[in-house]
Amino acid sequence: TQSLGATPLEIHGPLLRLDFLCASTHKWLFGPYGASPLYVDTLRYPNLEPLVYDEHALAGADDNTSLPFDLTQGGYTFQNRKPGARPLDGGGRPNPIILPMVAEGLRFLLQDLGGPSAIQDYIQPLSSRCLEHLQHSPQFWTYPRYRFHHIFGLRPAQFSSSARPDAVHCADFLKQHHNLHLTGRFGALRVAFHVYNCLEDVDTLFSGLESWRQFNDATPSQK
Repeated sequence: TQSLGATPLEIHGPLLRLDFLCASTHKWLFGPYGASPLYVDTLRYPNLEPLVYDEHALAGADDNTSLPFDLTQGGYTFQNRKPGARPLDGGGRPNPIILPMVAEGLRFLLQDLGGPSAIQDYIQPLSSRCLEHLQHSPQFWTYPRYRFHHIFGLRPAQFSSSARPDAVHCADFLKQHHNLHLTGRFGALRVAFHVYNCLEDVDTLFSGLESWRQFNDATPSQK
């Protein structure tokens, strides 16, 4: 959910072959809450057990014919599925409100924004500006080799990885004093850039971090 749509992903690559992939659409797929597309490798698909034995997928049922539902027999008595019936589909009809929103979000991502590679290209300068600031901000550090450009953690160098309150306190300070919205997780600040961010936002972030450092270095009377 944090990366699908923002990160180029090769499903069948030389180092990775995905069996299953799913993500909520409400972040980088630019869709609504309540929808999550699911990819299943074609090698796995034939052996999947259906989630539900819905009438629409059973042989003998169509728009004008209903099958008997017998509670004493565990539901539908005729369990043969139609040829080509998809085992992971649920019963009922597709949501007429959510699905068009999902389709429009994917169109916006792929056509208007240019897809995941274009998003990484846009955000890369923001990530690089962060690394430039970090060279002059020894109180924070990150792993530049093991992350994509759009999301990473900034960890206070003077605290251990278990010092969660410090990252949370820093996030609260940035929100209260600089209108910066970050999350403190597991002792680190989660920095998540988006296509509406710019280089000035990065500078504002590190200005706020410097302000937080000065606040922590101040004596109780100065605070």
